Amino acid sequence: MKFLTLTERVQLQKILTHKTSLKTADAEFRSALLTNCGLKQYCSLIQLDQPQLAFVTILCQQLSEVHPTVCGCPRLGLVIFLEYLSAIDNSISSEDQGFINHVIRKWEQQQQFSSQKTPQNKIANLLAQGRQKYSTVASGELPIKVDRDVIIDYDLEVQMAEFRQKVGYEGAFVFIIGGHSTILEQYIIERLRRELKRKTGRQNEQLHIRLYRRRITTSMDIEREFFSNYQFEDFIQLLDTQGNTDIVMIIWNYDIPDKFMKPLAQDFWTKISYCVSPYLKNQSRCLVMVWANVGKRRLPRMTGFTTLPTLNKFEPLDLSSWFRNRLQREGIREEQIEHYLQRLRNINGDLIGTYQELNHIIHELQGSSRLYG
Repeated sequence: MKFLTLTERVQLQKILTHKTSLKTADAEFRSALLTNCGLKQYCSLIQLDQPQLAFVTILCQQLSEVHPTVCGCPRLGLVIFLEYLSAIDNSISSEDQGFINHVIRKWEQQQQFSSQKTPQNKIANLLAQGRQKYSTVASGELPIKVDRDVIIDYDLEVQMAEFRQKVGYEGAFVFIIGGHSTILEQYIIERLRRELKRKTGRQNEQLHIRLYRRRITTSMDIEREFFSNYQFEDFIQLLDTQGNTDIVMIIWNYDIPDKFMKPLAQDFWTKISYCVSPYLKNQSRCLVMVWANVGKRRLPRMTGFTTLPTLNKFEPLDLSSWFRNRLQREGIREEQIEHYLQRLRNINGDLIGTYQELNHIIHELQGSSRLYG
């Protein structure tokens, strides 16, 4: 992190340690983050089961010394990781997001104006200049303030209609969904939380349990994972601690087969609902459990669970109409709008590709310079 001042290094480490999903001590989750952003080869350099501060310190140090090739250009490992984390982690505040973007831009500016440019850096700068041709943020202009969560409001009407019909104003409710982890975490689940807030008029708190087959054999193992992560003695203590907010509990199933998952999920839910339902009566509060099956499109039917329809693809024409309207409302030039829409059309509705491209476009509108994607 030589390109940062000492104060900036300290601030970045504080954000990563205390205000992002890295605060989990789950080594498999940390490994998945590095793998998903293309840095799997560096996992062996970092002890993934270290306490938060030690893990973040080593992570920053190691990723500041590697320069993987992205689209033929070297890019700092730390920058790659920060871009990915800021795109997937909705717990990061707008203030902290702004600081992370500052770190990324500072590194990019250092590369652009370095007096000792390598041929690879020259290529990177040409790519940046090519993207700037179509950028709405000209030199000296302020970035356009587009909410990075704007995508969450698009579509999902079928899924949300089912959710609104089943969830009430108080009590315990359970749902099952499946799909790509990024789409589930950043898009569908965030939309569920918004819908719940609209219905009840209350804030809601999101909690996670991440399950892997080698560690989970009974419903008691799920409880152990949850109480170990959040330091509660039981679910009543959880509700007491969270005050008058609603609770959205996400159970992430990564690799447990359906034949094992069904009894685990139903036993776990039976115990939770039996415990919390009497407590929630006349309290005007909800506990919503979402059993999220990563990578699965076909879901088993489970007693008491409401199955939300799986999202397989975006409709290109509908998406273009919606996004054009949002960009026009921000005062973006028609030439630039057409450029962005063509980028989306080229993906032809592919779910994860379209979602990632939408995120890239919004980052550009906010003033972030991207050299790839």
